[in-house]
Parts: sequence; structure tokens; C-alpha cells
Amino acid sequence: VDATRLGEGPLAGYAPFDRIAFNFPLLPVGRILLNNARGSDVHLENRALLVAFLRSAPALLAKRGMVVIASKDCFPYSWWRIEAMSLWTGGELSLTAVLPWKSTEYPTLYDGPCNVNRDAAVKPTDAVVFVFSRSGEGDA
Repeated sequence: VDATRLGEGPLAGYAPFDRIAFNFPLLPVGRILLNNARGSDVHLENRALLVAFLRSAPALLAKRGMVVIASKDCFPYSWWRIEAMSLWTGGELSLTAVLPWKSTEYPTLYDGPCNVNRDAAVKPTDAVVFVFSRSGEGDA
């Protein structure tokens, strides 16, 4: 599934989802190299990915549904400023909550380190969950 085109992909036409989750988003190295991204450009490329995801999610989101992004809470991921992403998405979604990983349902679903790739495991204390909902529906 292309996270930047959710409404156009294989999930289009399904009943709306109560939750749409993107766990530990990170552009593939090949795409970064294809765009010749270096240094701060890599941050911008990953931000653009998340903005596109948040723009596309409402197409599949139930009226009172939530979009959840789990991410590392350390450099360089914290520089993506996921908490501010709704400012760049056109206003359909707003940040509802920012929760430490350990305070969510994730530890019961996945009890190991949060492996982003083979050599970069994240301790649950270094992860955070961002929750977005449709603007004006913060009590979703």
C-alpha cells in the first residue's frame, strides 16, 4: 500500500477504518538516493512523506476515526516535528494526542524493541505515538 495515496490504492472502496496506523515511517534508502537527498534534505523528504500520508488518510478514515503515527523520539526523527504536521496537511486532521509508547496499547501488541531496521532497534522508552483526528473531533 502506498501510504501517500491511500484513497487510490487497493484499500479504496472498503468501509472506512476506525484507525489508520503508520508505525515507524522511514523512506527507503533507495528513494533517498534516487532523489540525491543528503543531510537536512533527508529530513525534508521524510516530512514530505508524512504530510502526504496525513493528506491521504482521511479518504479511508471513519468519521470519528484516528490516524496513529508511532515514531522514534530521538534525533533525527524528532526533527521531523510530527506534532506540527497537521499545519501542512490542509486542515482536515488535527493533532489530538502525543503519548509515550508505554502508555498505549502497543506494548501489549508488540513487547520487543521497536525494530526500525535490522541494526537500529528502538527501546520502547524512545518511542512516541502521535494521534490525529478530523479537525473538531478531538474526542474521537
